[in-house]
Amino acid sequence: MEKYDYLIVGAGLFGAVFAHEAKRVDKHCLVIDKRNHRGGNIYCEDIEGIHVHKYGAHIFHTDNKEVWDYVNSFVEFNRYTNSPLAYFDGKLYNLPFNMNTFYQLWGVKTPAEAKACVQYQIGALKAFCDAAGVPLHHVKPHGALYNMAGKDRALADAICAAVKESAPGAVLLALSGSEMVKAAQAIGLPVANEVFADRGYRPDGSLVPRGTPGAMIEDEDEAIARVIRMVTEGKVTANDGTDIAIQADSVCVHGDGPKALAFVEKIGAALQAAGVELKAF
Repeated sequence: MEKYDYLIVGAGLFGAVFAHEAKRVDKHCLVIDKRNHRGGNIYCEDIEGIHVHKYGAHIFHTDNKEVWDYVNSFVEFNRYTNSPLAYFDGKLYNLPFNMNTFYQLWGVKTPAEAKACVQYQIGALKAFCDAAGVPLHHVKPHGALYNMAGKDRALADAICAAVKESAPGAVLLALSGSEMVKAAQAIGLPVANEVFADRGYRPDGSLVPRGTPGAMIEDEDEAIARVIRMVTEGKVTANDGTDIAIQADSVCVHGDGPKALAFVEKIGAALQAAGVELKAF
């Protein structure tokens, strides 16, 4: 009776690669699978000369050349670039947002034009503040502009310059550790590193895009625990399970939910219970 060093259940990617590497160091493996083929869910059938994904299309993601060369040593992979489009009001827009998207929406072609748009909006807001007799305390880019400027330094520089010139003394709220924070610090613009109570993070410190698994932290207790850790330890667990460093000067909570105010009150109480002093910046 033949003896084996490993019994591997499943001939998918992990099982097949493990068996291959084990064999290279003279280990004997028995691989079993209920299906009559290798490859697991990425298996393709040849039907009349057409490669058909039997279990649905699968995309292999990597930016590591060594990994890419390794997988291509077994079979040739086709390079694929995911370029989704959004359909709105009869038109198609690039996703994720880039300068072309801004051009499609607002006619903005360059960071300089983006700066002019931001200045225009700040000017309008400041006029309302002046009329009401209140100072313009802080400025925060919203949505796609916020996320894009978190990675695009040229756009971040333009936004920071717009804020400094149009609202002297106002604080910029920016994603913690992002290019916007660095751009603000470079020109002496007051900036608060913002963290999110109810959003997931990626290993690079950016937010997990909405609509993808892990984008929203829906469990209230988990969200509060994450906030406390971000504030007291300067760390948050990313969606790949790793801990990343993060600075928390301000906590963002989305206010469009029916329980938003109660959620903020719970976060405040939990932070104070953890010995954190809450104060305006």
